[in-house]
Amino acid sequence: FKGGKMSIESFSLSGKRAIVSGYLHPWGEPSAQALAEAGAQVILATLPPRETRALAKEMGGLALPTPTRAEAIRRTVEQAAQGGKIDILVNCFDVAFAQPLLEMEIAEWRKVLEANLTPLFLWCREVGRHMVGQKGGKIVNMASLLGERAVANCTAYCTSMGGVIQFTKALSLEW
Repeated sequence: FKGGKMSIESFSLSGKRAIVSGYLHPWGEPSAQALAEAGAQVILATLPPRETRALAKEMGGLALPTPTRAEAIRRTVEQAAQGGKIDILVNCFDVAFAQPLLEMEIAEWRKVLEANLTPLFLWCREVGRHMVGQKGGKIVNMASLLGERAVANCTAYCTSMGGVIQFTKALSLEW
């Protein structure tokens, strides 16, 4: 605060490097734009690829592949860390799914949990290795309100979003 007013400088991310992973919509694009406006160098590892490249170009950032498998994420994180540290990770995994539980197949259940939780775990683990090594960093994991407030016919999605919330809480205690 300066003279009772909040200073915009207190929100400056100038000189910081941020990765946004997952999907551009609904959370990735606004997150990336806010980080860029605050002065961060933004690296997008989001889907869909064409929109990701266009947004990265518009923001003066960098677009990298959006892998969801462990080894590919490790390589992408190493590429993102070249020439500097990784200060911020924003995970935006949101594959929505609605179907009554009694009609749901195990494959559909697994697909939703795998899409929303596994890449989040992998990105946190790989970027976390860098952040722990550099003794600092921030991780933001986006989750729908349906992780706390359930709705009918969205059991798999609500469960996955609740998993994101609990994962984030447990990880914050661990690190």
